[in-house]
Amino acid sequence: MMPQTAHQHSYKVEKIAQPNWYWAAAGVTVRNHYSLPETFSQCRLASILLNRRECCEDCDACNVTFSLERTLRAMGHFASKATGGLDCVDAGEITGRGDLVILQRAAASAGGPKRFYALFNSSMNPMSPTTYDTYIGDVQTGLVQTRPHRPHDVIAAEMRYITQLGR
Repeated sequence: MMPQTAHQHSYKVEKIAQPNWYWAAAGVTVRNHYSLPETFSQCRLASILLNRRECCEDCDACNVTFSLERTLRAMGHFASKATGGLDCVDAGEITGRGDLVILQRAAASAGGPKRFYALFNSSMNPMSPTTYDTYIGDVQTGLVQTRPHRPHDVIAAEMRYITQLGR
């Protein structure tokens, strides 16, 4: 893992509240990114999408995996998805529009849930024009780190989801 640099940022990623709620943490992160007036907690989002009332009172009962695409579609934030990673220049074009990219990576262990990361920004470092600084948030830890990349380095992922403002 690369160390976090000293750059200041205001990006926030939601830390998972339950072991299988990567999808809920990613959904809440997207919702918060667009600063919409109605916010969601992970348990409220789980209650709505799983059609169960008790997710905020008994989170363990709702601790299940769920499709991130279905989550984003239900929230009105799904724009597109594609397989594979994304190079820093393309990521910069997407995030430059104000959109957020969610990267899906393999489970940490066989049979475990997929891991999701929020790619908030990829832009040229003004102090080093051959370097792109990418801001990537990990929903497992709730931390956002700045990582330097060369312009055409690929940010690894199995799947990438492009989000939009939506409703």
